[in-house]
Amino acid sequence: MEKLIKVLLTLLVTFLSYFAYSQQGQDPMRWITPDGIFDIVVDKNGDAFDLVDLRTNSSKPIGASNTVQSVPSQSCNTGYFTLFFAPGSYFASSAAAQSVACEVFLTLSTLINTSLPNNIKINIYCG
Repeated sequence: MEKLIKVLLTLLVTFLSYFAYSQQGQDPMRWITPDGIFDIVVDKNGDAFDLVDLRTNSSKPIGASNTVQSVPSQSCNTGYFTLFFAPGSYFASSAAAQSVACEVFLTLSTLINTSLPNNIKINIYCG
């Protein structure tokens, strides 16, 4: 009888320990990179951001406010990149600067060898 109780307790503990593993991962629906491994980015001040929240159409933009301080009115599509130029910035006032930035990222796009579809874009805010 005692042996049966030990076996049952061992099975119970094993069963419960399977569900007690409480490593909370990211929601797979929010993953951008494979398995979400690069989905947390850190800025120069050490502040961490979810990669999803850095999208231009995010409901929670940088700073966790509901307003964007300067909505870009000019942009250019260059291969895998979409550059957005902030109003009042050097890029917004200089067509030559925009042209150089677009050309640099177009050249970078030609150097990238990937199997991603063409509709995947990296948004870059030039301010």
